[in-house]
Amino acid sequence: MLTEAKIQVKGIVTLIDDFYSTYFRIREYYRQRSIQETMNPLDVLYWRNIDLMLAHMLANQLGIRHYTISVNHPLSLLTKLLFQKHTTIYAGHPISDIRRKGDAEQQALMSRVNQEHLIPLSHHPGAVTFIPDTTDEFPIIGIPGTSMANPPATIQELRQRIWPKDWLNSDPPIASPVPDDVAGRYFDELLTKIRSNSTLFQEAVLGQISDRDYRLVNQSTNFVFSLFREIPTSLGVEQELVQTRRYADKNAYFFNPDSLQPGGGGSRPNWATHVTGENSSIDEIIRVLPQNSDPSLFG
Repeated sequence: MLTEAKIQVKGIVTLIDDFYSTYFRIREYYRQRSIQETMNPLDVLYWRNIDLMLAHMLANQLGIRHYTISVNHPLSLLTKLLFQKHTTIYAGHPISDIRRKGDAEQQALMSRVNQEHLIPLSHHPGAVTFIPDTTDEFPIIGIPGTSMANPPATIQELRQRIWPKDWLNSDPPIASPVPDDVAGRYFDELLTKIRSNSTLFQEAVLGQISDRDYRLVNQSTNFVFSLFREIPTSLGVEQELVQTRRYADKNAYFFNPDSLQPGGGGSRPNWATHVTGENSSIDEIIRVLPQNSDPSLFG
């Protein structure tokens, strides 16, 4: 009883990584300790999802906040979340729509989203910005009907397909990535297992992406989404906006850098209306975001 009286749980943070990186880490842990165990990468996917569900259930029972955070976010995000008043942001934008473009256009759009949308929000000193691309698992599986349908042949090719983490800049990630020599040691065996049941892996990853993105929306006070001339609408972004609107205390901002207008080809969608704010300048959206709306976990 004395111990329980002295402990006050402020919140729960679940740190996650891409399932393939988690697989590489566990396999290396086994090797270094001479543990003779086989591992199914599907088990890694299911274990991670159960871990998230149990953490969320525990947080609900205790009446505290639960945060799902990729270790590929900047370390400064975790520092602000734990020790500073801040405002939380989910940075939504087209992802699968970009993946379906040709390689050159895909890379150009990724760079544009990073430079114009994700980096300014991530570097905002008063914001904790959750970026969906920090967990990027389709590159090793492939999206049917796209140039990514064929899985990468090497760990280096996988690295080239992953969404570039330009938001890190000089800020280190929460956890260092798995070194190429370690990942390369287990890459072929993982790829063989994925190829043996690619449909099941695709379904599992797609379901977890949807679940995770909703969690990120739910744990954020602000939803800042973007659409572009090349991709003027997105089912994924639309669904995230619908999720945001279920909560009266959440704000939705439309970053519209190409000034998309109703009507005509490449026009803005009807659902991207009646938002809290809209602007073609990300700096103006940052300026009007609520300040210090979320307390620090240890405040």
